[in-house]
Amino acid sequence: MLKIAIDAMTCFEIDEREIQRNTPSYMVETLCSLQKEFPNNALCLILGSDAVSMIEQWYAWESIFDLAHLIVVSRPHYPFHETMNLKKQLKVRQVTKADALTQSKSGKIFLFSSSALSIASSDIRKQIASHKNPKFLLPDAVLQYIYDHHLYEESESL
Repeated sequence: MLKIAIDAMTCFEIDEREIQRNTPSYMVETLCSLQKEFPNNALCLILGSDAVSMIEQWYAWESIFDLAHLIVVSRPHYPFHETMNLKKQLKVRQVTKADALTQSKSGKIFLFSSSALSIASSDIRKQIASHKNPKFLLPDAVLQYIYDHHLYEESESL
């Protein structure tokens, strides 16, 4: 479905390295791999505020800052919970303007405030299961694929 969603967007590319691994996938390993592939580029890891709140549970999470910048996107109803360790990281690494991410290859944190819709993928699946039309929440081609393949029609698949 991701391929269908970005089909017309030539600036996007799907990277399948994580799903092609035969071992558990860790973000720090993915970033190492990307950094080797693109040694002259700064990498930015974009995470929702809900995911960042759990980053300390990730394998070698502090090493992420050696490999990439972190862009934290606010999500409605998912406040950014700053643990003591995250507060320390923010104090040292936070930048207030996105331009600052171009000044180094990694190590900065930028908090991005968005006006995103307060909707989750589970909400879309529930709408489809209850025969409601989530037309403006998905690209038309993706919605058609879901209907053509009878995905999410039963509440048990949620």
